[in-house]
Amino acid sequence: MTAAQRGMRSDLLYKNSREWTWFLIRVVNALLKACRRVNDYALAVRILESVKWKCGKAVTTIWPYMLQEIQPTLDELGILTPEQMGYDKPELYLESVFDMH
Repeated sequence: MTAAQRGMRSDLLYKNSREWTWFLIRVVNALLKACRRVNDYALAVRILESVKWKCGKAVTTIWPYMLQEIQPTLDELGILTPEQMGYDKPELYLESVFDMH
């Protein structure tokens, strides 16, 4: 692949970012439905965690939009987000022994 072809390819991704986002949302919805079809709730939660992790530095802008778009599917399938289950906070936090009095 030449440099011009690579440049053209990246330009297409940027120009069609809305179509790309729409495609990604459809893929995530299909993954969640497949997880519920085989009754693997844990995998569905892991998919949500990995999609959030892949948002990277733009998690404050991309993740709320993604969650808004996949929320009807989550409600239909009865899947809770990791934040709704409390997985975004540590379950057991122990104070460091060096900080205790």
